[in-house]
Formats: sequence, C-alpha cells, structure tokens
Amino acid sequence: MQGGNGVDEETLRRLAIWRFEQGDSPEEIWPSLGRSRSWFFKWLGRYRTAGPAALTGRSRAHRSDPHATSAGLRDQVRLVRVAHPRWGERTIARALASPSHATVGRILRASGQTRPGRERLVPPTRYPRLDPTAALELLEYDFFGPRWISGFGRVIGYHTMDIWSRSVCLGAAGNRLQTTQLGYWIDLLQRFGIPKVVQTDNEFGIPNAALARGRPLFTRLTRFFLIIGIEHRFIPIGEPFRNGHIERFNRTYRYDFYNQETFRDLDHLVVRQRAFEQFFNERRAHGGIGYAVPASRFPAARPRLRADFQIDLDRLALVEGRVSYVRRVDSEGVIRILNDQPVQLDPTLAGDYVTAVVHTPELDLAVLTVDGEVVRARRLKQSTMS
Repeated sequence: MQGGNGVDEETLRRLAIWRFEQGDSPEEIWPSLGRSRSWFFKWLGRYRTAGPAALTGRSRAHRSDPHATSAGLRDQVRLVRVAHPRWGERTIARALASPSHATVGRILRASGQTRPGRERLVPPTRYPRLDPTAALELLEYDFFGPRWISGFGRVIGYHTMDIWSRSVCLGAAGNRLQTTQLGYWIDLLQRFGIPKVVQTDNEFGIPNAALARGRPLFTRLTRFFLIIGIEHRFIPIGEPFRNGHIERFNRTYRYDFYNQETFRDLDHLVVRQRAFEQFFNERRAHGGIGYAVPASRFPAARPRLRADFQIDLDRLALVEGRVSYVRRVDSEGVIRILNDQPVQLDPTLAGDYVTAVVHTPELDLAVLTVDGEVVRARRLKQSTMS
C-alpha cells in the first residue's frame, strides 16, 4: 500500500517512530505524514510491545475457517481420482457420500487433477452476408426511438448508413407512417444517392393485415424501392444484429448527440441533426474504415434522384425488380416470407441460412443457399393488389 507522496506504508510507520524517538511530538508527526492520531498511537503501541518487527503489519486473513475442507477429505478425493481417472465430480461425490460435487470439483481443480475438456467441434453456421466494395452498394435503414421532446411530443428518427463509406443520412418525424417514410426517402435519394440494395428488419415489410388477407402483399416502401430500381433486402426475423452497423450508429447518435442537447420541437431537432450529420460524415474519423472520414470514401459524383421527381405515393404499381428475404430454416424445413407466407424446403437444411428472392411482378420465388445453389423455385399466388 502506498502512503503520502508515493511512500509505502511500512516506511511511513518507521519514519513516524524514528521521529518520535528523535524528540518530535506526536502532534507534529501524524499531520505531516497525512495520517490520523489513532494511526500513530496504534503503531507506537505495537512498536513498544513487539519491537521493529511489529511495524511490518499483520495479515488480515482469518486465522481459521470453520467451513474449510478438511485435509483428510482432500486426500480421499485425490486418491479416488487416481484410482478412477474417468470418474467425474458427481460420481466421486456419490462414492464418498459426504462432500458435494462442487466441493469435489474445487479440490480437483486445486490439485490439478481435472480431466481435460473435450474440444467441441461445432461447425459455424454460415450467413449470406453482403460485403460491398463501393459506396451505395448497400445501405442499412432503421428507426431511432420513439423519443419525447418536452413540451412538444413524440419524435422518431429515420437513420440510414452507407456500409462502404459509413456515411449517414438522417431524418426525423412525429410518426412512422409509410407516406412520411417515403418523403424521407425521396429527400435521401436526391441528396445522398441511389443505392443498389437497402437492408432493413422485417418491420418495414409488414403490410396492412386487413388488406393482405393472407396474400403476398408488399408495402408501399418496398414498391417505391422497386420503382426506383432498388432491391429491398430483409434480415432474418429476430436477429436485429444483422443490421449491426446502423444499430451501432443509433447508439452513437443517442450518446454523442441526442442526449447532449435540448430541443424545442421537431424543427429544432432537424436543424441540429443536420449539423451532426455533417460532422459525422465530414469530420469524425471512423474506426471501421481505418480511421478515415466517411466523406473520403463517398464519391461526389453519384447517381441521384432528379430534383423535379414526381410520383403518386397512393398509387405505386408493382414493377419489375427483386425483393430478398434472408431466413434461417426451422426444424421442420420451413421459412416464412412476405406477410408470413410459409415455404417448405428440404428438412436437411434445418438451421441453415438461405436467401429467398422474389422476382416481381410475377412473384417468382427462388430460394438460394449461402453457396448460391437454388433449392426451391416456384411462383407465389398473385396478389390482386399489384
């Protein structure tokens, strides 16, 4: 233990006693050493009783432990292990009757007599991950919130990240309506650029249940992506970490921006958020890209939506394109896509990840393994909403 000015405790004790023997008063000694009056007289008393050896201190460990395992029992456990090297902790405990299997385990570990564990050969489950090699090949999209602004109400963040460059495009609104999302995406495509693939969780692919009635129906957001020429890709159900980049950004956004400021209303949030977006993209170094600035990997010349783009958001036709669903095959060989449409596959694929690709507008389905092998192909029932 270190005392004042980095001097160890034992040296302080010896210095205090030496100064006392040189004639210094206790009232001068203990304050100058940064110690208390009781500390000084405790060590002075021990010094007078046992001499200089007492200044080294005493162990604070218990002198005895009533719950300690007896030496005889420890010897018995060791002997049984030597006689029966294949017996486990529970078998040894039953043979000796008195100790618990946990006690046997502690004795064996302390004596180095535990059996080496078997190497578990569990083959890793491969995932059909997309690895972009350029900007706008893959975007991840997610909501942030809802959060509440005092005196205003609920706000929801619309967050998108380009995976290659780690550039972000941020929006905010008071709801999650499809029309509001489409407004955000039109703005994004005009100033951020048009991607090849947008990856989301399955919340963005659930249509109105009353309209669907069990049919393969696409949301307006998915139809909008198809019109622009974007593939909408859904991650597996219940695995939000597959959108890990945008999920991690949401944490950064929360702690580095949202929790650091106070907003008057939604408009104030949008203004401050745009400044944070610019800072994140143009000034903040990102460890995932070698501590480069995201803007350095995001080309200035990129395809964008025209500024005069017009579309009737209430009448979005189902046009030619593709929508993909990454799914893990269940124990019966079934995956579920669209609005809970079951697709039967070979039960030997149970536990594997597959990608179900729906080609629109005919709704031709192809299910591919991680290696790209087609394991199922058929045409889904046509939706009257197309």
